[in-house]
Amino acid sequence: MTQSAPIPVASSADMIIPTHIDDSRSLSRRHLLRAGLPEVQSKKRVIVVEAQAGQGKSTLALQFIENHDLECVWHRFTEEDSNPFFALTSILQTLENSIPNFSSPQLKAILATEQRIHPDFRYCANILLRDIALIHPNALYIVFDDLHRITDNSLTNILVEGILDNSPKVLRFFLLSRKPLNIKARILQDSQVVRYIKNSDLALTAPEIEVLFCNTLQQPICRQEACEIHALTEGWLTGIILAAHPASGRGKFWLAPTEYSPLPVSGRNYLMEYIQDEIYTQISEEFRISFQKLALLDEIPVDLAQIITETRDINSVLGNHSAANGFVYRLDEQHNLFRLHRFFRDFLRIKARGKFSQKEIGDIHNCAAEYYLNRKKIDTAMLHYKKAGNYRKLEKILKEGGLALVARNETAAIHTLLRTIPEDTLFQFGWLTLFAGLLQLDYTPRDTLRYFESARAHFIDSNDETGELLALSLIIYYHSVVAGCCKSGMELLLRAESLLLKNHASLSVHVRTMAAGNLALGLFLFNSEVEKAREFSSMAIALACKYSLDNFAASSRFVQGYIELLSGDLPKFKKEAELCYRLLSSPNVSWSNKLTIRMIFLCHLSMSGDQLNFSAEKQQINTTSGKRILNETVIAPYLYIWESSNLFSIGETDRAMELL
Repeated sequence: MTQSAPIPVASSADMIIPTHIDDSRSLSRRHLLRAGLPEVQSKKRVIVVEAQAGQGKSTLALQFIENHDLECVWHRFTEEDSNPFFALTSILQTLENSIPNFSSPQLKAILATEQRIHPDFRYCANILLRDIALIHPNALYIVFDDLHRITDNSLTNILVEGILDNSPKVLRFFLLSRKPLNIKARILQDSQVVRYIKNSDLALTAPEIEVLFCNTLQQPICRQEACEIHALTEGWLTGIILAAHPASGRGKFWLAPTEYSPLPVSGRNYLMEYIQDEIYTQISEEFRISFQKLALLDEIPVDLAQIITETRDINSVLGNHSAANGFVYRLDEQHNLFRLHRFFRDFLRIKARGKFSQKEIGDIHNCAAEYYLNRKKIDTAMLHYKKAGNYRKLEKILKEGGLALVARNETAAIHTLLRTIPEDTLFQFGWLTLFAGLLQLDYTPRDTLRYFESARAHFIDSNDETGELLALSLIIYYHSVVAGCCKSGMELLLRAESLLLKNHASLSVHVRTMAAGNLALGLFLFNSEVEKAREFSSMAIALACKYSLDNFAASSRFVQGYIELLSGDLPKFKKEAELCYRLLSSPNVSWSNKLTIRMIFLCHLSMSGDQLNFSAEKQQINTTSGKRILNETVIAPYLYIWESSNLFSIGETDRAMELL
């Protein structure tokens, strides 16, 4: 007589065995059950599931068994099973409790004499299999759960190998483990009969996360939120459930800003307890301090890890934890770059803040910053200097290399970083303030003047004429393109020109190019000094082309084209317009420079009365920039003026008057 569902087992270790799935409180892994696991009647007799703690290994096995109404024996190994005699005893007890009328007198006799003889564990496995076949000749699944607990014991492994290799075809197996199996069974080498499920297979997808929250956790979310949770948790089932627990005090943990931990902040920290018990304790005590230090890094290059931890074999430690699904992930084939799971990393950071002083944490970040700076990874170096509170180093980096990044339009990460610095801190540093304003031109241009004026005041106080020149050139740009205030900009031209000419020989290519281009724009718009404006714009274009500075080439050619257009030299304008048009598709050109290029196109189309192409170009600007940002520039009112001019020229007076 057999039973058609898994039977609860209480072994000598008082283990908890899953017995039933409550559909209302669990997420069905339908995709895995349909496509990931073999059919019951297939040749695949062994299903191996290797995945990190809390990834849903046991749940998947139980869902498979319940969905197919299979008979099974579920045995969960413990550390005590490292003793092969105890392992054999506990497996025998599990079988007796799971299969009615099952017994194995011969095995019991062998185990009773364990102190006098050393049994052949393969022979013991054969006895066990024979006795199972006698009482249960039909199909049966045996689930060996938590196999990682015995993976390093050769004799217990021999016992499991014997059970696997000598089992009849009616016996099928689920092998569940956090670590790669150290079992050398022949059957595991036969791809025809084995199906492997890995960590990535078990990770929840964004649609599954949405179903989990809406149906199981009764916390409705949208697909976008599900995608954010997936990016944060990498589909770690237990982490998601515990982080979303009402007792955590976090609520929608996935909405926490990037620089803050999504871990629970109050109440019972179930997720913290789980990480402590199931993950942190797996790290050898001699390496726990090292892991706390490495958690301060987002990515862990092994050569940097050796410097920070002063541990030569830290690469082997990281590699072993990665291979063992220990929430450490390898990012390259050479085992030179690792990272930690976000929740595990944040747990370790909390530990680190309790262990190390602010100076010690700062020293780690400074060390990492120097490492990345030596490898020309400027944005990552700046991130670590910022975390160390080393704003002087940030200033130095931006002063020496910031404009080179602007010239290539490689500033997104730096813009994000500068935005995280509180303004009362930011405005204490001239170069940080200058670049914060410069990079903000693509987002809220009308708010940038205060950055440039504050930076200029710093540079005047410190007698930094290079910084003052750049600040002046950006203020001129602001009054030209953003505010349209000719009188305010006119007062700055003489000082900017004198600084550029005085320091020309000592200025970097990037400073000369930006300053000359913005000065040319001011000279033309504010003072109508056409020839002098041409001279400076030609200087900027020559430098930008010589050194392949696309972003500066775009801004300089806009100035040159605008000069020629408003001066009435249409052949020269068209030449510049064609060269500008090529730059619109370049990723090295910023949004603000692309906008000003389109501005001169619109101006020309208005002057020529080409309403059809004017409308198409206007639509392109609205599509790529958005009206809010566009309305913060001088271009917005001119759009109405230029379009109304076109409408007057084609006789649509009413529409033209409406625009005006």
